[in-house]
Amino acid sequence: MFYADRTDIVDEAITFFRANVFFRNFNIQSPADKLLIYLTFYINVALKRLEGCRTLAEGTKAIINLGLEKVSVPGESGFPFPGLFADPQSQKEAGKLPFYVFFFFLELNLCNRCHVRSKFTWSNL
Repeated sequence: MFYADRTDIVDEAITFFRANVFFRNFNIQSPADKLLIYLTFYINVALKRLEGCRTLAEGTKAIINLGLEKVSVPGESGFPFPGLFADPQSQKEAGKLPFYVFFFFLELNLCNRCHVRSKFTWSNL
């Protein structure tokens, strides 16, 4: 059931992005905190991809391409937070993460949030 007055984890990651990028240390108290760290990381990755884009169409293409790139899962050498998340129990479970990351980029809607006067800026977050 959808509740319009509730904030989901993606909204929280966007809302607190500015503050969270300045933390050197982050006290992890729950699995939601781990997810917030992961989402903050990927918002940063997406914003870096948007830096060179001039138009909304270029930015949208860059984000879609980013969402289609291979995503490292816990236990793989390229995973950005080794030891923070448990390794997947099966290939099926491991295959879900790239799917979730792709839809995370779509829900973020960074292109529309950050495109101002022919350039992308994270000051709107």
